[in-house]
Amino acid sequence: MVISLSSIFLPKTFFNNIQLGKTTSFYKRTGVTFINRFTQNGDLINGLIRKKFPNYKVVSIGRHSINKVLQQTYMLEKFHFAMFLFFILITIYAVKRNHLSWAFIISLNNLVYNIYPCLLQQYIRARLQSSGKRKANSYFTF
Repeated sequence: MVISLSSIFLPKTFFNNIQLGKTTSFYKRTGVTFINRFTQNGDLINGLIRKKFPNYKVVSIGRHSINKVLQQTYMLEKFHFAMFLFFILITIYAVKRNHLSWAFIISLNNLVYNIYPCLLQQYIRARLQSSGKRKANSYFTF
């Protein structure tokens, strides 16, 4: 548990270095955009919010708004990375104890609940960084 929790103290540069794609195309190919539909800040929820509040934007073009979301992505990735490490260690323990079905179930859940959320945070950062490079005339939305 100490090993996994110690990962929350890793610097942002660590998470920048393990980012798998610098553009959004990698994340689209791995299905992250599909998963994003069902997350708490994803497409379905934002669509419901926009029905009631048509001008709602997750991120405005202002620097403060973009920085706030960037910081949030690092925080969420740190959390899911810590949980990923925790469940990897549990999976190793299950394999050593010859509980292969449990190891498989834990690994599958780790993929869905920790690996994909980490990739989603990387995808959001890639989108924000690419939007920062181009001049936008409106608000950036997810």
